Amino acid sequence: MNEEIKNVSFNADGTKQYIFPGLTFNGPAVSKKEYLDHYEEYVQRCSNTRKDFEAVPESELH
Repeated sequence: MNEEIKNVSFNADGTKQYIFPGLTFNGPAVSKKEYLDHYEEYVQRCSNTRKDFEAVPESELH
């Protein structure tokens, strides 16, 4: 079985389940390595557990 297919989630009706429904991201996608390097930051932002988080101004995003 294809690794990518194995990790896809499906709803009860068989349709694909997306983790970012209705959400788009500005700019080009980062590499998988960069995404994985920053995964913990993503988790902290989602769960609001990071106490030192400050939003980065859009002008500083690359």
